[in-house]
Amino acid sequence: MRRLFRQFVKALRGTPEARVEFLPQWTILIIALSIIGVGILAFSVWQRGVIERQEQERLKALVHILDANIAQNLEASSQTLDNLRADFPQWRTVEDRYRARKRMEALAAAIPGIRTIFALDRFGNVIATNRKELEHQNFVYREYFQTPRDKKIDQLYLSRPFRTITGIYSMNVTKPVFDANGNFDGIVSATLDPDFFKTQLHSVLLTEDMWSSIAHGEGIIFLTLPDRPELSGKNIDVPGSFFTRHRESGLKTSVMTGTVFVTGEERMMAQQSVFPVFSAIDRPMAVAVSRDLPAIYAAWSRNTGVLAVVYALLVLLSSSLLLFYQCRQMRHLADRRRMEKLVRIREHDLSAILNAIPSMVGYWDKRLHNRFGNHAYSDWFGITPEQMKGRHIKEVIGERLFEMNRPYIEAAMRGELQTFEREIPLPDGSDIRYSLASYIPDWDGEKVIGFYVLVTDITEVKKAQIAAAAANLAKSQFLANMSHEIRTPMNAIIGLSELLNRTQLDARQSDYIRKIVGASKGLLNILNDILDYSKIEGGYVELESIEFRMQSVLNGVRDMFSLTAEQKGLRFVVDVDGDIPSVLVGDPLRLGQVLNNLVGNAIKFTERGGVHLHARCKDRNDQTATIEFSVSDTGIGISPEEQKKLFQSFSQADSSTTRRYGGTGLGLAISRRLVQLMESDIELVSNTGQGSLFRFTVRFPLAEGIKTVEAPTGRTLQGRHVLIVEDNEINRQILDELLCDMGLFVDTATNGLEAIALVEESGKRYEAVFMDLRMPLMDGLEATRRLRKEHTADRLPVIAITATANEEERQECLDAGMNAVVMKPFDMAEIRSILERVLHAESFSESGESEAHPDIELSGFHLDRALQRLGGNRKALVSLLHLFAEQYAGASDTMRRLSEPGRQNELTEFVHTLKGVAGNLAATDLFEAASKLEALIKAGQEYDISELDATLRHALAEVAALSK
Repeated sequence: MRRLFRQFVKALRGTPEARVEFLPQWTILIIALSIIGVGILAFSVWQRGVIERQEQERLKALVHILDANIAQNLEASSQTLDNLRADFPQWRTVEDRYRARKRMEALAAAIPGIRTIFALDRFGNVIATNRKELEHQNFVYREYFQTPRDKKIDQLYLSRPFRTITGIYSMNVTKPVFDANGNFDGIVSATLDPDFFKTQLHSVLLTEDMWSSIAHGEGIIFLTLPDRPELSGKNIDVPGSFFTRHRESGLKTSVMTGTVFVTGEERMMAQQSVFPVFSAIDRPMAVAVSRDLPAIYAAWSRNTGVLAVVYALLVLLSSSLLLFYQCRQMRHLADRRRMEKLVRIREHDLSAILNAIPSMVGYWDKRLHNRFGNHAYSDWFGITPEQMKGRHIKEVIGERLFEMNRPYIEAAMRGELQTFEREIPLPDGSDIRYSLASYIPDWDGEKVIGFYVLVTDITEVKKAQIAAAAANLAKSQFLANMSHEIRTPMNAIIGLSELLNRTQLDARQSDYIRKIVGASKGLLNILNDILDYSKIEGGYVELESIEFRMQSVLNGVRDMFSLTAEQKGLRFVVDVDGDIPSVLVGDPLRLGQVLNNLVGNAIKFTERGGVHLHARCKDRNDQTATIEFSVSDTGIGISPEEQKKLFQSFSQADSSTTRRYGGTGLGLAISRRLVQLMESDIELVSNTGQGSLFRFTVRFPLAEGIKTVEAPTGRTLQGRHVLIVEDNEINRQILDELLCDMGLFVDTATNGLEAIALVEESGKRYEAVFMDLRMPLMDGLEATRRLRKEHTADRLPVIAITATANEEERQECLDAGMNAVVMKPFDMAEIRSILERVLHAESFSESGESEAHPDIELSGFHLDRALQRLGGNRKALVSLLHLFAEQYAGASDTMRRLSEPGRQNELTEFVHTLKGVAGNLAATDLFEAASKLEALIKAGQEYDISELDATLRHALAEVAALSK
């Protein structure tokens, strides 16, 4: 050690760097050892104080125990003496004294701490006692008799300790007895049992060095434990004694240290004055519990000695270790300088690599202050790594982006790995970048002390994804638009073919027409499938949630395929369980589409046997009903291998199926997607040659108030009262004619205010209201909202009339409280279907055929469509055309006036109304021209009324020629 120390001192003198590093270490060690030494000393002093306070509290608690027990005993003695004192005048005869003795024996036996009970008359003679040896004694000389006699105060008296005639050292408690005149008549007294009090004193002796004692209130010792007879009767009421110091303190309980007067020992003593609980006493007892001071601090003395030895060893050991450590450090100084140089080189390399990475890499501590970041932050936020260091993350990325990322930051600080995408605008606002960020928690044991940030620029990938999504959307929109565009001429081909079929044709021509119609309808079905598929793929299909009748949906399926099945010689059975609620909430159109597809396929692929459509209620409660639909057939069946690709788009189970049976392969794919939108799926059970079973289950909410199966109302539409609210006279007349032909009674109004007035005047007479949306004074939406304040949708259905086919306006109508929407131009079958649904009316077939094609033709008009909408009422059509010519004779001048600046809204309303009238009259050229001009005005683009004006003039000229 000595050699090592000399080498250390030599090296220290020759190395300035070592002196700078090592001398502060010795200074710190000396200060630390001094602090530890002072701490040990302070701890020892504090520990001694703690031991002293703990011992004081313990002695105080023990003396409280003595006080509580002895005070209760004195109180019991006082109450016993009071009871005996009440019977004192009765103890005059021998028999009375005999009863008194028996009573005193029972009391002495029952009350611990009382050895003897007796009563003395005014002369000190014993007149009653529980001890026979005391009978006929006279105790007039006793202090416990003389003091009550002389003081004549009604209280409890405690006598000085004395030795009784039976030889025990005890004290008496006494109460005086006064006669009726208040004169002293004797005493009742009880001699305390020393053994009881010794037991009390013994109960608090917890260690061998402990004392306990009882003294009279005048300082005379009564009992001590351990038992020291020589101290009994000693008077300790002398200056400086524990007893005197306690009495002079004025405290009921005191704890003191000092020298015991009678023994000379150094002790800690707790004393307490003892009074009865409730009774008054002339002087109290004093109880004490004490311990030997050296015994109290014996453990502290040992611990202090051990701490001193440990401290000395700590000084020696720490000095030696520091010396040894510094000697080793001397050898490692050169190595450390070399390592520091290597670390700097590696940090430079790492910094170069990180700065070369295009992604942002950084670290943020638990206070969200930056520890490091690469140069990529400059490109994104215009701040260098040197400027970032130590700054809060909000200062670097900006408050807006910080608030957006706060949930991810908080999650990372909780130890959760976060990965998310974010749009980040460049500092100059020139562009928006897309990033993929990862927040990686930095764990230190079981706590997170920060997080690493890795942000990758995915702008190009994101833009490619957006472009791909846009391209997919454009594809879907193009497919939908083309399907609509192709379907329009297809409807014309089908309609004209059916009209042609009504003329006089020979057999060959009829066969050609039948084949043209069949092929056209097949092509139209294909186009409808493609349109539905494009809507589903584009995410445009949303299921409705309206009330409908299950029986109506199933009847529609039955009506559609009954004739086809009959022509093929197949049985077609629609089986409905009776416990299915009649009114449910869902999308009846899409449900019917799925069932139509499944039943149509079943009939198509079945040559013999039959097709069975079954609907049953699997489960039901107060809110919902779960309906299982199954379509089974006895057709060709499907093998397990073919089932795997059955529901794929543009595919069929077998390629030969397309050639034999036709079809696009979209039907089942569309049906499955629709069922999945209903939160279910289609299940297939089949095998080759054994037929097929398609099954799916849908949970429908029950219509409000519908709990059981309801029967139809039994009423048709005939005789119902409805109200038409339409400001355009032609549209109003067309709808009036259609509804009257259905057998309804019709009233009309031209705006919302008139409609509300009619409904209020007629009460509940109207069973439905047809409400146009755009009208003067009050539009249809506002009128419906006001009607709904008094009339529910069930009591007064409102059907919207609109020429706009977008979903937003349809939803606005439903939100206003309307039950359904009817599109212009009017379709008689659609109107009848909607009325039957909202009025819960029975379906009925037309009683007569529509009239044949009109024998007139007008250029730019499809009068066959208009006639079909009017139920074949040719007279009504001619009347409407004349009315059209009359109302719009000056329309060209009106449009020119409305084209003036500031009247664009009026022009829009005029064109919109004209479009609706043209649609109802099947004036197709005029309808298209009005639609085109309306779209340009609404889009805010440049427009010219000349095309619409020319088309309108041509239409009016055609109608005028018809009149001639």
